Amino acid sequence: MDNIGDLCHWDSAKFFLFSGNVFDPLIYYSHFAPLIVSLLIGGFVLYTNWKSVENLALFFVMIFFSFWVLIDSVLWASEKPSVIMFVWSVQIFLDLLIYAAAALFTFVFIKKRISFSLLMILFLFFIPLFLFSSSHFNLEYFDVTNCDREASEGFLWNYVYTVETFLIVWIFVFVLSASFKETDRTIKRKYYFFLAGILSLLVAFSFGNIVGNFTENWSYGQYGLFGMPVFSVFLSYLVVRYRILSVKLIATQVLVIALVILIGSQLFFINTGKILLIFILTSITFILAVIFGILLIRSVNNEVRRKEELQRLTDDLAEANAELRRLDESKTEFISIASHQLRTPLSAIKGFVALLADGSYGTLPKTAEDIVKRVSIATERLIRLVENLLNISRMEAGRLEYRYTEVDFSDVLFELRDSFSVLASEKEVVISFDIPERGVMPCFLLDRDKMIEVISNLIDNALKYTPHGFVRVRAELLYDAVRISVTDTGMGFSPEMKPLLFQKFSRGRHAERFDTNGSGLGLYVGKRMVEAQGGKIWATSEGEGKGSSFFVSFPIKRAE
Repeated sequence: MDNIGDLCHWDSAKFFLFSGNVFDPLIYYSHFAPLIVSLLIGGFVLYTNWKSVENLALFFVMIFFSFWVLIDSVLWASEKPSVIMFVWSVQIFLDLLIYAAAALFTFVFIKKRISFSLLMILFLFFIPLFLFSSSHFNLEYFDVTNCDREASEGFLWNYVYTVETFLIVWIFVFVLSASFKETDRTIKRKYYFFLAGILSLLVAFSFGNIVGNFTENWSYGQYGLFGMPVFSVFLSYLVVRYRILSVKLIATQVLVIALVILIGSQLFFINTGKILLIFILTSITFILAVIFGILLIRSVNNEVRRKEELQRLTDDLAEANAELRRLDESKTEFISIASHQLRTPLSAIKGFVALLADGSYGTLPKTAEDIVKRVSIATERLIRLVENLLNISRMEAGRLEYRYTEVDFSDVLFELRDSFSVLASEKEVVISFDIPERGVMPCFLLDRDKMIEVISNLIDNALKYTPHGFVRVRAELLYDAVRISVTDTGMGFSPEMKPLLFQKFSRGRHAERFDTNGSGLGLYVGKRMVEAQGGKIWATSEGEGKGSSFFVSFPIKRAE
């Protein structure tokens, strides 16, 4: 039957698309412009974020539409009845796929998820197509008696048009009901713009096909394809205004590309001599250019305003940061000067209190001994606070000095054992030291005084926050490190408190019940000192009231 093309003097189609059989050049304009727009949008959203369900759903709408337009172009251009019959019979699937994908995209746009039940319902709509697409219910016959290339559509097409009408109504009701339930006006407007865009695509597409089916004048179908450029306008606005589809799309790019396609495609029809055709093309392009131009101007104005506001905020932030740095430097300098000024009189007070306690100024009355002892404890606490403040100011100013010497942690812990054993006995807390003999563990090049300060603070905290039970101090030689641990059965801490332990001025939730005078600086200073010398410090606890363990570790550098 394909030799009918020779009898009817039909042109042979090049690449199945280009031939003189297309009676009106407007068909190429109406097909290729929407085809390029749909491919650009579909490819862009998939490339930008292929994991987004919204992007995938829109991609399927665009790709099914593109395939439909492509094979419809074959229908107009081909001279082979067998090709026309085959393409026409396949087109029914793409026809319904466009609407099914649009319904799925609408649901995902509103609900932000995929519905399995909706997928099953959409699949059920295709069952009659699977069963009867190869029968006369799809295409009844193909008329070549008068060298026409017209097929008579069967009952199955009326079924598809009914389902498509149902899906259009469902989309309309679904989006409107979602907007009525929404209280946010911005989201309501987003839904309305989406509804206008998706309906402009589907209603225009349905109009062209259904009118063509009942009038058997398929030239009406080409006008329905212009719903795609209109839909792209609404889609571009939704992307720019409401940031949908998880893409950062600039409106000017999309609008300019679409406008170039529409205007450039008119060049193919200038020499046709068809004034009405040129008038139609120019009118369509003019209307779309006005819409694109308004959106383009609004987009550019919005971008300019956002950039100006961003620049203003950046300038304000830079000025605020400069002021904050100046204030921080002033604060650090003040703390440093104040700490220096306080340390001298505090050292004198400590010395005189020690002389009083030793009886250098004579025997003290019994009532005065307790007062002198309390003054001594308060002085020690104040000296540690001043020392911590001074260390912090030096750290923040980058002026904290480290005097490195060979440090044996066994030697350090033996020295601390003698100091804290007395304090532990006064608190009725059992303290134990598990320390290897001197010389067993490797020595490290560290600031010995600062290491004593760090470990002393850990032991002192363990005794403070352990009302009863035990404290165990242990030094271990591991394969790649030496680790000192201080474990207690005291107050412990919750998982929420763990990130806050080593922050400045941070204390445990119930720490004031055990020590009302803590400053929350010891662990912060200790962490900075340990890490500055290449070590690590961390803590673990099973929860509040279940004790805690603090660890200090320094790596052993072994020869390769």
